[in-house]
Amino acid sequence: MIIQIFITILIIFAVLYLGLLYALYMRSIRCTDRQKKQPVRLPEAAGYIPYHEQMKSLVSEMEKQPFETVEIRSGDGLLLRARYLHVRDGAPVMIQAHGYRSGGIRDMCGANKIARENGINSLLIDMRAHGKSEGHTLTFGIKERYDILDWISYLQTRFGKETPLFLSGVSMGAATVLLTAELPLPDAVKGIIADSPYTSPEEIVRSVIMKNNLSEKIFFPLVNQSARLFGQVDLRCADVRLAVKKSPVPILLIHGTEDTFVPYTMSVEIKNANPEKISLLLVEGAPHGISYIVDTHTYVQAALTFVKKNLP
Repeated sequence: MIIQIFITILIIFAVLYLGLLYALYMRSIRCTDRQKKQPVRLPEAAGYIPYHEQMKSLVSEMEKQPFETVEIRSGDGLLLRARYLHVRDGAPVMIQAHGYRSGGIRDMCGANKIARENGINSLLIDMRAHGKSEGHTLTFGIKERYDILDWISYLQTRFGKETPLFLSGVSMGAATVLLTAELPLPDAVKGIIADSPYTSPEEIVRSVIMKNNLSEKIFFPLVNQSARLFGQVDLRCADVRLAVKKSPVPILLIHGTEDTFVPYTMSVEIKNANPEKISLLLVEGAPHGISYIVDTHTYVQAALTFVKKNLP
């Protein structure tokens, strides 16, 4: 009888523990179909409200742009989709990657406007588990970086290996394109522009846990275990600082000094990992991911100077 009670208690504990892990997985890295299909939403934090009208205008302009839907298969079999926006034949192409549980229409509306108005074609991708791409587990750039390589391969097949390519992204998209820097990038990739990147998946998850007034020493191991069990990914296995040390291409970092989600000090750490290859623009007073809106002139000048400098 005692053994049966003990076994029953163990089973109940195991079920509760697995339930906790699954709840953490759903909360942190799972994207449901409803979340993938949700309309464009503007950030609701107080720091963003003064910029809502500008954001609405940029998003509306982005939604009106003609595009071609393109798709590829990822290395692990997911159907990935993107919007290709053509400006002119023979132009460079910029791959643009959005942030966590978001979309390119919102996150990349400023960067895409820069590309469109300056003769640069663009590929606005739906990251895995987002938008119209397949999958339900996001991995903070760990698996997404290999998807970027697949998109590069697609563009080279379509436009030729001599077409200059640039990688760009915001937030999780920024960390993703930076993580590709340690992968075998073709010579056609001329540079990376990363807006508001974090230093590593582990550190941004720990940071968010602490912002929710929870113990990161207790909850990060639980979140990571849930990611490993249900998402087949270890959040400790990538570090942007280590990746950029191996970068064969120049990198431009842009970060707002009032970013309360991804502290700008993370970009400082990334720059310090390879100061010869990396330049950093800090935009005074800008919250997370909207440096373009806060100081459009400086942002545009920095981006265009970087692109022109690194074109063949």
